[in-house]
Amino acid sequence: MAIIDQEKFLASVKRGLTLGTKALSLYQLYGFSERPFKEDLIDKNSYLFVPPQLFYEHSQSLASWITACHSAGKNGLIIGPPDVGKSTLAKFFVEELVKLAEEIPIKSHYIQLKGLAEASETNQNPEEVVIGSPHSIGLIAELQNKNLIETDILLIDDIDIGLRKEDFIDELSRYMHSENQTIIGITTPSVPSELIDIFDDVYKIKSIEFETIVKILKTRILYYKENDDKVNNTSDLTPFTDAAINKIAEYSMGLPGLALDLADSCLRGIDDFNVKEITPEHVDPVAQVLQYPVAKNIEMGHAISYIEVEDGEQKRKELNLQDAASTRTSILKEILFQSRIYPERPGITNKKLTNSRRISIQAHTISYHTNILERCNILEVQEGQQEKKKGHYRYFQIKKPIMNAIELKILSQKPPTSPEVIIER
Repeated sequence: MAIIDQEKFLASVKRGLTLGTKALSLYQLYGFSERPFKEDLIDKNSYLFVPPQLFYEHSQSLASWITACHSAGKNGLIIGPPDVGKSTLAKFFVEELVKLAEEIPIKSHYIQLKGLAEASETNQNPEEVVIGSPHSIGLIAELQNKNLIETDILLIDDIDIGLRKEDFIDELSRYMHSENQTIIGITTPSVPSELIDIFDDVYKIKSIEFETIVKILKTRILYYKENDDKVNNTSDLTPFTDAAINKIAEYSMGLPGLALDLADSCLRGIDDFNVKEITPEHVDPVAQVLQYPVAKNIEMGHAISYIEVEDGEQKRKELNLQDAASTRTSILKEILFQSRIYPERPGITNKKLTNSRRISIQAHTISYHTNILERCNILEVQEGQQEKKKGHYRYFQIKKPIMNAIELKILSQKPPTSPEVIIER
């Protein structure tokens, strides 16, 4: 073992204690006071969230729709892909309504359903309602424990998580009829129709404008720059170039959460490139690893090429997910749905798919189609040994960008002409 210079070691330790969290971290090196693309930073400072126009400018904005549901005595369901900002918009609505308490005496409350795997039994967030826990006392009792007596509008986020319980829809319906509240559920497009049907109205958020995604990224960078001259309105996007920011926004498919994830991955990977600035040429390989190009192809309706061996020869074929009624699309939707309800790793088993009442597809057919989806890099498959019986499981997972792209395709087969659509019933 090499001999350590104790004096140098002591000086190094003392320097670290003096520097604290600013010990030459990656973010500090590029002038950030903290990690700029963390999603939870929005909760700390609403300045970091740039609300899209749909929230409060159009006549059919989200804020108008929520209050219209309340005044009409109806319950509504907000549907949008993950990472589009549904939760942020909901929290933003509640916070802004509190500020207007004297002018608009409507009390709103935000809660989020959590599955057992995502929730802490001992340190539960006051906003959380745990579903599927051995200690869960049921939806109605859990909500009553939240002291929502004076609440006029109750926003329930990730409402599809409740489907972990077989009687959830009946229980939710009973709560809707027994309480003098407007219930606004928040969910994704893969939610089954039986849940949608108990709501009176539906509001769909499809995606955010490209310019707004760019603005969100730049706002994050500039806000957390330690030496940014806000007084003289000068900006420093280092280590990103403007072209890199635009490239990230293009990959994001109009979903702010994906843009933040990709920007963070590029920043954390800058050392691998051995460069001082991030350009589009550096964004592309990071996006490739995370399957953003495959996701973009799905979202745009492009066919995906794959190789299949027939009679000993390799043949190039194409997979097209445009047909919403196809077997492969049905299998993907089911994996997507179960992944939302049961986010536990290592994934959804082939046995769980075979036993699903929603698709009724035989095991060998599921195996054939999932093999093709794996070759197209749409599915990630992990082999696992059964504990008590001979044989093995196949666990299916979908990477986040691909999952969101499929949700966008379920939401609409056509490119959105505007950020929001209201379905009148």
